[in-house]
Amino acid sequence: MNTLDQYRIAVVAPFPHPFIPLEGWMTRIVSIDRLLKGVPRIYLHFAATHRDAQDAIISHDGERSEALLHPSGPYSAKLLSRLVEGVDAVYVHTLHLAEHLLPLLDTGKVYVDIHGVTPEEEMLLGRPDLSDRYEAVEQAVLQRAKCCIGVSTAMIEHYKNKYPSFEPRWLTLPVAPIFSTDLEITYRLPVDGSRLVALYSGRTQVWQNLDAMLDLVEAMGDEVDFHFLSHDQEIIRQHIARRALPYQPLVSFCNKSDLPAAYSAADFGLVLRDDSAVNRVSCPTKLMEYIYFGLIPVVRSPAMGDFLKLGYTYVTEREFMEGFIPDAASRDWMIKHNLDVVCQIEERFQEGARTLQAMLTERNVDMLQNPTPKSLPGYAVATPKENISEPFHDLPDFRRSVLFRHVQLPCDVLEVGAYMRPTVNVFEANVKFLDYYNTDELKSMARKEGLDPELVVPVDYVCQSKEYNEVVSTSFDVLIANHVLEHVDCLVEWLQKARSLIKEGGLLFFVLPDKKKSFDRFRPDTPLSHLLFEYLSTNHKMSSLHNLEKTLYYDMSYIGEKNDPARKLNMKLLAEAEITPIHPGVHRSVFQAETFAEKLMKPLLYTGLIDYELLEVRNCLQFGEFAVVLRAGMSNPPTDSGSLFSPSTDTCHPVDGKGLPA
Repeated sequence: MNTLDQYRIAVVAPFPHPFIPLEGWMTRIVSIDRLLKGVPRIYLHFAATHRDAQDAIISHDGERSEALLHPSGPYSAKLLSRLVEGVDAVYVHTLHLAEHLLPLLDTGKVYVDIHGVTPEEEMLLGRPDLSDRYEAVEQAVLQRAKCCIGVSTAMIEHYKNKYPSFEPRWLTLPVAPIFSTDLEITYRLPVDGSRLVALYSGRTQVWQNLDAMLDLVEAMGDEVDFHFLSHDQEIIRQHIARRALPYQPLVSFCNKSDLPAAYSAADFGLVLRDDSAVNRVSCPTKLMEYIYFGLIPVVRSPAMGDFLKLGYTYVTEREFMEGFIPDAASRDWMIKHNLDVVCQIEERFQEGARTLQAMLTERNVDMLQNPTPKSLPGYAVATPKENISEPFHDLPDFRRSVLFRHVQLPCDVLEVGAYMRPTVNVFEANVKFLDYYNTDELKSMARKEGLDPELVVPVDYVCQSKEYNEVVSTSFDVLIANHVLEHVDCLVEWLQKARSLIKEGGLLFFVLPDKKKSFDRFRPDTPLSHLLFEYLSTNHKMSSLHNLEKTLYYDMSYIGEKNDPARKLNMKLLAEAEITPIHPGVHRSVFQAETFAEKLMKPLLYTGLIDYELLEVRNCLQFGEFAVVLRAGMSNPPTDSGSLFSPSTDTCHPVDGKGLPA
């Protein structure tokens, strides 16, 4: 049986990885993905950086895979055609991506989620050539797609007025905010006389009108506190610096998991969009979120999607700037009224969701009502063994590309610390998972991070030391430990104990962060002498040294602070670090891809302390990590001691031909 036939739905969009911020269109992709839960589906991810390969399929879990397609590649075109032929439906996110499906619109399988009015957006961004290009795509979709999905009735009206002779099949499906399902929605009770807070959450696209928001800060900063929460915080800070504002707003980034607390501490939400076609048809996620948490919208134009027609309440930009702010009683009424409006939009979403599910084939509807188990038969997941090329789609893509050069599935696998990113999935092999925390604890951590707890792997063994054999009583063909070894005390002993869990001739596969691409970039490489001292000394205090090195060399820019020598070389702080118990998350050791094999691994193997053979060290510049593959058991005593007696070179800082910093 052709394994491509196992997919029932193709979704044209990037795969919704849990670590991707839930902003803009990714919120929509995740929302639709949840509606399709239980149906085997494949994401068709188009990008010019993807290699054009016949086997460019990655499996992510028991029901979802991803095909990495090149927009103009012949292999990609062939794979796309085969996939569309085999599935029951194709769900396309945005008109931009619908461009890749134009030859297949007449299959009667293509649903296009239009998201917004793309030609008008391109014109707003100053790209008239792209506006014309996507207007042609827009017309083809409206005339030939099986169904067009709009985020508001205002969007449908826009297209009816723009193309009165077209008769597309429409479905209204508003945007749904995504928060943890066990989240308690609360809002700040209005109180007269309290200091008011106005908040903006989102990016800095041109239609958000950042400078207009800063005009409000300048006018109202003595009466209202302003908070900006954005991935684009540096851009906002630059705009503020140019303005020399008398009142400095708070500017920071906020994880999805922390947004509810930030919203609940504010009174007003800024949505200063112009009165344009782009905004009149929209269903802004941020506006939905504001209202959920009791923020009263401050708007430039109230005409956004269906909110105005449903009667939501707001304060205009001009009113706010001139100080006409509703009192506590009025704000309380406005909050409750707006919650009723959001409930109506939410009901429309639920109705649209049911209709969308019903529009799929009967086979898929049955699956949606009776989800299949996660242990589906394996999909076709092939990685070429003859070469490895960048760029990779994500970390698992890189790791699998190295691992599958040395192992054939299915086999027995133990993975340590997988969390949400298993290297090998449970339907591909007999995989067991070991972690410092149990499954429920990991799910709780995921919720706090704003991630989907259902993506956490099921933990089979819990162990909070390196004594894995105390909880694991069997051996495996492959042991995988990604971003684990840099955290362990006594790496030599860890490698010895791991060996006892690997069958003779089996593999130890691990991935390490390259210090040059991390907060360890100023820290000296961990030398062989440290690793041997840890192993040989029974009364060592290497953990104290690790804490001291972390405190001294940690790159503070990773948390938005300066590397202040007065703080770094403060002897009181360093003395405290030396005696402070070390946290499990601290890096005990730091490495570089260029020196790991020659300076550490080959000399260690030469000592005979560890029973392995080095098969490969593979660097990944794209993600700043490197993979190491060891075979358990030495067929012959090692004769290569590496470059133990050659001068050390710290490759963290490039040098020119004269040996000076480049």
